[in-house]
Amino acid sequence: MKYLLFLLFPVLLSAQNNIKQAENYLGQIRFNQVAPPRGPVHFIFSQQTLSRTADGKATYRTLLQKGYFSDAANYGSLSAVVITENGNPVTVARYTPATDETGMLSRADASTAKPTSWTLPDSARLADRMAESENMVRQWRQKAWAAAAPIWRFIMVIFMSFLPLLIMVGGLLRYVAKTAAGESAVNMWGANVIGGWMLKAHHLSASALLVIKWAVTIVALINVFMYLVWAGLDWWVILVIWFVCLWFAEKITNWIVPDVRVIGPRPMQPTNLNQPRIG
Repeated sequence: MKYLLFLLFPVLLSAQNNIKQAENYLGQIRFNQVAPPRGPVHFIFSQQTLSRTADGKATYRTLLQKGYFSDAANYGSLSAVVITENGNPVTVARYTPATDETGMLSRADASTAKPTSWTLPDSARLADRMAESENMVRQWRQKAWAAAAPIWRFIMVIFMSFLPLLIMVGGLLRYVAKTAAGESAVNMWGANVIGGWMLKAHHLSASALLVIKWAVTIVALINVFMYLVWAGLDWWVILVIWFVCLWFAEKITNWIVPDVRVIGPRPMQPTNLNQPRIG
């Protein structure tokens, strides 16, 4: 009887379905939750080898069931699982609860490694994960700018509808501010010297004109910046063009909004240049 069971053991083992065999080999937690590193992964059964390609995210279970797969125990008994680490094939040690209670070790030395020991992360896997993170950020940035395009186009349609009215009102305000500034003057401390109510008219018209100029210029600057980004230019090129636009906007604003004249104190003159000096 004992010899009969010994002979039937491989048959009983192969009678298990393929997923159960892989789970027993790797351990339940490692099989269901751990992702092998990037590269080829081979599930070696006695009658057939299932080869998969790991992306560093899919778990062992996901990889085993990916592509052509049958769970009818028709591949024979699972003898080994081979993964790729640093470009080299490595056989994953069979799960043994005595040395790997968690079932989460995935390296070939799982049977001798201490679960509590601290090790540095693999540089190749870390570089791959950082590259994936960078690519994810780039894709998110592209999607964000693409989503902003129709919203900004709608804002520009509304802005262009009001732009003729803003230009008309701005031109009238500049006419009032410019003519009032020519009839007014303040001293170096800002006190009224010439103009009276004309100075107040200048302040009101110039202030309203400046608000309109701010609104038009800010929208125009944002529009320029948006198109520079959508054009796919390098950020250093965008930075140079952006600061040139800011400088030009400042000069235009100073020209459009007139300032009132400032009269400084006159220098004191001696009353008698021919008066003899004392001492």
